[in-house]
Amino acid sequence: IETPGCALVFPTGPRSFFSLCANGGLLAITLDDTGAAVRQERVPPFFDALGDPLAEKPVRVGNTWYFVSFDGQVHTVTAGPGGLTTAARWWLTTPAERARGWRSGGSQQLAVHAAQNRLYAIMHQGNRDSHKDPGTDIWVYDLGSGKRVQQFKTERLSSSIQVTSDAQPLLFSIFMGSNVLDVYDPASGRLLRSVNEIGTTPMLLVTP
Repeated sequence: IETPGCALVFPTGPRSFFSLCANGGLLAITLDDTGAAVRQERVPPFFDALGDPLAEKPVRVGNTWYFVSFDGQVHTVTAGPGGLTTAARWWLTTPAERARGWRSGGSQQLAVHAAQNRLYAIMHQGNRDSHKDPGTDIWVYDLGSGKRVQQFKTERLSSSIQVTSDAQPLLFSIFMGSNVLDVYDPASGRLLRSVNEIGTTPMLLVTP
């Protein structure tokens, strides 16, 4: 299946996916049971691929993906019966915070708790090219309003986070330059415990 000018695969169902495109748009592809592409639809640009590109590591709630840009704007993509739609953008930071260089970063910089409608982001201070840098701040947002509702500091540098999906979630944090897994209570930001010797260069956290 050719995807000219577009890359990556974000599944939208058992027989469909979308890709991010270099012009700031999307390419949606539907497959038949043999795996052949039977429909291709291009979505007009919804982000500035040169001025403020997207990090390619979104989080997903149902049929909606939340991407964050290098400068800290949240962009949403929703897959529905009529195809892909995008929504109004919102910022992780205030203008004053952006002036001080606050932005999200890391290998797995976002996590989400669907039932509580909470988005978690690793934050640090740096320039646009620091979008993969770790941080020691976790900022928490209400997805309904786009407002920040909490923030706390981590004991160690964090480059990847993940949140469990149960009613009393745990937040896991790792740094790719360490082999320690930290476990936090996201409601309070308190470090509950640490697990040593989890491996070399840990980068990806996955929970059931």
